[in-house]
Amino acid sequence: MEFGDRYGPWALIAGASEGIGQAWSRNLAERGLNVILVARRGVGA
Repeated sequence: MEFGDRYGPWALIAGASEGIGQAWSRNLAERGLNVILVARRGVGA
């Protein structure tokens, strides 16, 4: 079973500007999920 089939096509990531949140959002995007990022700062800022 594909990851997206099991968990759905969308992921909402809070704390995505750095650290684990940023790494997790990149990982999910590489797996083909649509990712919504929530961060106080811009990604990579």
